[in-house]
Amino acid sequence: MLAIQNNSLLTNYLLQEISKLIFSLPKIAQKFIYKIIYDYPTMLRHRHLTDLKLKKNTLSAGIFIRKDQLIKTGDHTYKLETHSIGKQKKLISTDYFFHERFVKHAAGSCFVKDKQTISTAYHIINATGLDVDLFIKNYVVLFGYTNSSEEVIIINENQLIELDSVVHANNNTNDDFIDFKIKQQLPSFVEIPKAYTGVLKPDMEIYIAGYPLRSSLTVSGNAVIDKKYEDYFTTHADLFEYSSGSPVFLKQNNQLIGFVKGSSEKDFIETGNEQNQTNIIASSKSEGKKILLIKNN
Repeated sequence: MLAIQNNSLLTNYLLQEISKLIFSLPKIAQKFIYKIIYDYPTMLRHRHLTDLKLKKNTLSAGIFIRKDQLIKTGDHTYKLETHSIGKQKKLISTDYFFHERFVKHAAGSCFVKDKQTISTAYHIINATGLDVDLFIKNYVVLFGYTNSSEEVIIINENQLIELDSVVHANNNTNDDFIDFKIKQQLPSFVEIPKAYTGVLKPDMEIYIAGYPLRSSLTVSGNAVIDKKYEDYFTTHADLFEYSSGSPVFLKQNNQLIGFVKGSSEKDFIETGNEQNQTNIIASSKSEGKKILLIKNN
């Protein structure tokens, strides 16, 4: 245990020293380095995707928005205020998330399971402090939130889906899921993902679509299945707070295989000057992020 702790301390020290070295470089060099680290190939905003099938497929991921954050602006439109992630998290100016914005009181990510069902991790509801009935009453699902660079975004009412009731749920540590029946039809731009029925094996490539840090739709790739268990697998994909509930797909066929349970890794590391940076270097010592497998109830 002491050896592992010492290795962890050494890793953190080296990361801080590397960060200091990067900060000492000219701004243009910093931006170049961080573009390599952050933008390619691990994470991409949905608006930057060029693969049309992947772009369409990932629109099946939604985010829970509290209804009182939506301000009606017309017969069929709402506005939604966003806030600076860079300021909230005290990020360095070259960080991937520095210019991104987040939605206050958003609860987390979710996904379309079929034409009448939206699924997510149950602990998302627990984190709001509400019981399930109050959660259904106070939250809606927003689809197609793909641009978080504006202070105010305009949303069409067809992007919003109301929850009706609980279809299936399990609120325990090992089997953490909830399926909601929805009140209306899904938006026309949302494609229902096909569920994978084959055998999953270590080293199969995956990607994840969600709303990390309550920002806009983001795809985390360059990841594989690390260890496979009966009901879940682990991966070292780049995921952050509010990624829980995000759908996970096989890269080879864009089919749905699971959703994000969570991670014990820190989202940010200190740079030593009262600022933070995104922790995109997953520790090989960690168990990785836990991905629960889709179950057909």
